[in-house]
Amino acid sequence: MVRILRVKRPNGAEALVDEYCEFVDMSLRRTGTDYLPGPKRLALRTGGAINVIDELTLQDARSGEVLRVLEAVSPPDA
Repeated sequence: MVRILRVKRPNGAEALVDEYCEFVDMSLRRTGTDYLPGPKRLALRTGGAINVIDELTLQDARSGEVLRVLEAVSPPDA
């Protein structure tokens, strides 16, 4: 997990969204000596997928509900 985002639902309730990042082995012989950040994905704590509309607006992929990002609860890994 890279970071946790606190979001607000249209009804005023808050939820947590986890951001995950896959790391890709870029070493010449796939020896695991050179990893780079790859694709990121967002998911609700319940496991539901999240789509990114923009930096501060997300969407629950299942329900279509629009979520507003309030803050990052944990800082991004460097």
